[in-house]
Amino acid sequence: MDISKVLNELDSLYREHRLVEIEPFLKSKTDEARRLKDYDSLITLLNEAIGYYRDRFRFKECNACCTELLQLFSDMGLKDSRAYATTLLNIATAYRAENRLDEAMGLYEEVKRIYMLRLDPADYLYAALYNNISLLYEQQGEYKKAAENLEKALDIVSAYPEEKASLATSHCNLAKVLLETARWEEAVIHLEKALMLYSGLDRRDAHYSLLLSCLGDYFYRKKEYRAAAKAIKEAMAELEYFTGRTDAYYQLEKKLRKIESLSP
Repeated sequence: MDISKVLNELDSLYREHRLVEIEPFLKSKTDEARRLKDYDSLITLLNEAIGYYRDRFRFKECNACCTELLQLFSDMGLKDSRAYATTLLNIATAYRAENRLDEAMGLYEEVKRIYMLRLDPADYLYAALYNNISLLYEQQGEYKKAAENLEKALDIVSAYPEEKASLATSHCNLAKVLLETARWEEAVIHLEKALMLYSGLDRRDAHYSLLLSCLGDYFYRKKEYRAAAKAIKEAMAELEYFTGRTDAYYQLEKKLRKIESLSP
């Protein structure tokens, strides 16, 4: 299997917003990889499937992919490899989305252990790890720890000027945490940096809806309800465009109703 070609086709489906075709495509290609016993390609495709199902809150299918991946790495004797750590990071993020926070943290710690064995401390992969750990702490309401991990992620990503989208996401995540702790002025600085970075991108992705949602939260806390509602509506439109009407979309819709009930 030419996995590069397959991933390009998958990227085209996302880019052209042919969302209903993505799941059948992934199923077809994972079945083909199994038939061919092309386990390297199968690992890549199952990781893609985890992201697809996670974003749609379809945890039964997501967990099936996680279980198969863990078994594959065990059978192949690849535990402690860089690829294994990256896969564990993906699985941990799925567990976090499902609110299996203790299991997710255990996997994040295992990823960190392997990265310390395999990677330079300034390696870009650490940024994704710190970003995800921060989101877990945020879910637990431990905003100080969340901010500390986001600052570590920012330090690393800032050394990779070509990774503008990741840098924007890190600034946005940090702004969100700062808003939770009423550090308004600092939050605005990071929101402005994220907006500036996104304005320079040729392509946006679903993460842009997070920035718009964060802006909505900022205006809401300032009691600027019309501006908050506008930002949330834009966030909903972006999310629907990239992923469809998932649970995340309906959570924003619920937030919008609350804001509109307060707007004069």
